[in-house]
Amino acid sequence: MIRSTTSRCVLALCTVPLWSAAAFTGFRLPAITFLTQSGDPALIDFADAQSGQSLKVRLEIGDDEDESKPNLLIDGLHLQFDGASVPKDAPRVTLPGIDGPHPKVSSGPRVLHTINEGMFVTMNGMHTLDLRDGCWELVWRDEAPAGTIIVAFDHPEEARRNEHSSALPKGRVYVSFPVWNRELLTEQQIRKADVLRDAKEHSEELKLHLEKMKETKNPLMKALHFRNAAQAHERLDYSGHRTVAEIPDDADVTPVGGNLVMCREGTVWTKDGSFLGGNHALLGRATVKTTNDKPSSSEQLKP
Repeated sequence: MIRSTTSRCVLALCTVPLWSAAAFTGFRLPAITFLTQSGDPALIDFADAQSGQSLKVRLEIGDDEDESKPNLLIDGLHLQFDGASVPKDAPRVTLPGIDGPHPKVSSGPRVLHTINEGMFVTMNGMHTLDLRDGCWELVWRDEAPAGTIIVAFDHPEEARRNEHSSALPKGRVYVSFPVWNRELLTEQQIRKADVLRDAKEHSEELKLHLEKMKETKNPLMKALHFRNAAQAHERLDYSGHRTVAEIPDDADVTPVGGNLVMCREGTVWTKDGSFLGGNHALLGRATVKTTNDKPSSSEQLKP
């Protein structure tokens, strides 16, 4: 059994309805009933199943739309989940489940091992990311189609490449990855394909009638095509294509423990105050690779 080091990090695996701000994933999903209600033993089973799971994580801090500030790339962060609970007297970062408004839906804080620290480059060379005091939890709420793995750290000093680059701020830092049950995701992917197929037909019908409306000089036919285009637009709006677009494809997920799959891309965020209040701030995005991944030339993460 791996012993935790003096510098421990945190992971939280939680599921919340419609991707609430508590998980801050940036994803919105359809409100369908999932596997469990609050307090179900499946919480513990899924949390236990993550023990020994290894993750290699890359962080990209910054806003891609803000070209005035280059992103900060942090690579080489290698983590391993542990099923052991964090001792009550051990320092740890607060988590949205056990420290939030609904602690009864949490499995409680558990240990995460840091195999390799993350690294970033400045004008003075390579620097190691200083991450401390952590734990992880599994939170599972009713009517949530998917969950979120949240890795939480205490970051004592600001990290940046130079004065012009984006920075990883001092304080609590959270990294979130959406998580799905494998069977449920397969069902939703089938539904997604049906919805997108219908939406494509409505979109093509809309385009066709708009073109015919422009081409005809007959006012009656112009009005007819306008009505048909409006109907096609309404069917497109109510098709649900915007919602199902957030359901990941198989190429977007990687297997983890307990018959769960985790999205390869997540978000990096921070939080001020307690989880009973305060504000969330989006810092950037994260990508993950697990030991269950097949080798891919397009996804190279440093060991």
